[in-house]
Amino acid sequence: MRRRGTEREKSYLSPILCAPDLQTGGGRSRVPGARNHHLNLASHTVAHAARPSHPLALNSLSTNLVVYLVSVMGETPSTATVATCILEGTCYLTPLLGAWLADGAWGRYRTILAFSGLYFVGLVGLWASTVVPGAAPDPYALHAAPATPWQNAALFVPLYVVALGTGGIKPNVSAFGADQFDDADPASVAAKRSFFNWFYFFVNIGSLAAVTGVVYVQDSISWSAGFAIPAGAMGAAIAVFVAGGPRYRHVPPAGSPLARVVAVVRAAAANARAERAA
Repeated sequence: MRRRGTEREKSYLSPILCAPDLQTGGGRSRVPGARNHHLNLASHTVAHAARPSHPLALNSLSTNLVVYLVSVMGETPSTATVATCILEGTCYLTPLLGAWLADGAWGRYRTILAFSGLYFVGLVGLWASTVVPGAAPDPYALHAAPATPWQNAALFVPLYVVALGTGGIKPNVSAFGADQFDDADPASVAAKRSFFNWFYFFVNIGSLAAVTGVVYVQDSISWSAGFAIPAGAMGAAIAVFVAGGPRYRHVPPAGSPLARVVAVVRAAAANARAERAA
């Protein structure tokens, strides 16, 4: 009885619990105390490392991209605004791909990791476009010429790689954090609420740092330094995320709802064609 009570106390005090029938990354069974310790590290790794770096990078780009396109690339304000809106719209479409891959094929961990890598590559490419000679117009020239097609490609290819990387992060990081909890345990449900409070707190911290500190660096110091900050933050986030890999609780892919919707639509179309043929 005393042992059972002690285990209950540990469960109540533990910030993150997991169901015993799911595996952690190594596939080995662990005693509950060790399992909870590992999952505590895993979930907080997601919240404090992976997610804040995403709004830091994305908001620092979207907030000041119009200014960069006008002042450096020589675009008109209307053209720069349209280009920024198209990029932001793409960032809200690519999560359909990321969610489909996570639910139906790769799982959330692999999807987050792969798309975070793409995101990092895009940010590094964006930074490189400001330091490689000739990759961008000289922002300090007295009579700056409009950007050449090569210079536009050096800018927009990395930007759309970032947009693609967003697709694997935005729909999966919060869901992956939720995977670390057991909804059948009341203490775990309470811990989940605490987890998401901190999760969105750090999301907003990343956004605030982006629209104040990073934008200030871009405007007052240099664009290359302003683009290097989100690239460095994403690189650090990936390193911390990977370091916790063996400790995560993984939920196997169960099939994407999008795939089921497509299958239903295809079946309905086939039935309609068959009825018309009859």
